[in-house]
Amino acid sequence: MLAESTHAATETIKRSAESTAKSAADALESARVILGGQAKAIEASLSQVSEMLKRMDEQGDHLDTIDEKLGNAFDQFNRQVASAVEGMRSHVTELQQSLMPAVDTLREVVEQAQLFMPQSVGRGR
Repeated sequence: MLAESTHAATETIKRSAESTAKSAADALESARVILGGQAKAIEASLSQVSEMLKRMDEQGDHLDTIDEKLGNAFDQFNRQVASAVEGMRSHVTELQQSLMPAVDTLREVVEQAQLFMPQSVGRGR
């Protein structure tokens, strides 16, 4: 009877140990699956962050290109406006130089005409 009890107790302990070992193995497998899924999710997130950073770099490069083009356009605009203003200034100077003799002549004509005008115009009413 002692041998039978010992054998029965041993069998119970053996089944309990096998059950515990199987439960532990199942728990480890579940943990491996969960951690593997989390690792994949983290890897996917990191990949998305890397892609976003790459796009931001591309947008930064694009903005730098736009900034450079705007700077060049502004410089060209300034040069053209300065050239136009200088052209107008030269034109005004030429007009003054060419019209001044005519204005001087007109002034002389008016002054001479005033000398010959009768002084009594307007008094004889």
